[in-house]
Amino acid sequence: MPCPDVLALRTLRVALVGAGDRVRTLAMQMVPELLRTARPITNALDGQAHATRPACVDGVTARPSVDIFPVGSAPRTVRIIWTFGTSSALIPCHFGRKLELAFLSDGRPVTVAGDGKRVLKGNLPEGSVLAPGVVGVEWRWTNWCGGDVQIRFHGARVSATDPPPGDRLAPSTPPSCVDPSRPTRLRVVEWGA
Repeated sequence: MPCPDVLALRTLRVALVGAGDRVRTLAMQMVPELLRTARPITNALDGQAHATRPACVDGVTARPSVDIFPVGSAPRTVRIIWTFGTSSALIPCHFGRKLELAFLSDGRPVTVAGDGKRVLKGNLPEGSVLAPGVVGVEWRWTNWCGGDVQIRFHGARVSATDPPPGDRLAPSTPPSCVDPSRPTRLRVVEWGA
C-alpha cells in the first residue's frame, strides 16, 4: 500500500509479521542494518517539516466518542468527555469543529451556567493501533437539582448513523444536588489540542 501523500518523504514504516525466537533473532539482525542503510531525504516542502495536513473527515479519519461518567462514588461532578482520534492507518489531519452541549428536561431547554460551546481545533497526529492521536474537550457538570435530563451533542457525528450535522441525545445520570438556590454549572477543560 503506498504511503498517503501527507506522509510522503517523511516516514519509514517497517512491519515484521511472525512469531517465535527465530523471527525475533532475524529482526534483531535485519532492522538495525536496514536503518543504517536507509538514506535521509529532504522535507516534503521547503522549509517545512511536512506537508499541510488535510481536514479530518467525520467517522473516517477522526473518530469521535462521548463518555459521560460521575467522579467518585458520590457524583457531585459528572465529566462529559468528547474525544476525536485518528484512525490506526497513520493518517494525520487538521481537526476544527464547533462543539455544543445543550441540556433538556421534559423536552425543554435547561439554563446552565457556564459555557456549553467550544471551538476545538488541533492537529491530530499520526495514530497507531496501540496509541491513536487524540484531541478532546471535557466539560465538568455540577449541581443538578432538577428531574430527568438529556444531553444534546451538536457539532460532529458520533457515529455513522447520527443525523447530520451530528445532533445526538443521550440520557444522563446527572451530578448530585449541592445547593438548590444555585444554577447547574458547566466548566470546560480542553486537552490534547
